[in-house]
Amino acid sequence: MIQLESAVELTARVQPICLPTEITTRENIRDDHKGIVLGWGLTENATFSETLRETVLPVVNHEKCEEAYREGLRTVTITQNMFCAGYDSGST
Repeated sequence: MIQLESAVELTARVQPICLPTEITTRENIRDDHKGIVLGWGLTENATFSETLRETVLPVVNHEKCEEAYREGLRTVTITQNMFCAGYDSGST
């Protein structure tokens, strides 16, 4: 359960969702799967998007992900509660 600091007004665009269980997540996030990523992250112009964006990315196994970070000279530990997704080239 997630507890918010203040009440949220439910609208057509703001609705609660059910979060997956740990078992469901482990079963469904595998190297041979793809996932949909949504967000308002940084764009190619290094500005935040005002529009919700979406892309489909392949899941990457933990070892390959950590290796990619090491090659980029970054130390990152990918725990069992995390997963990586993306392409070798970094494009989406």
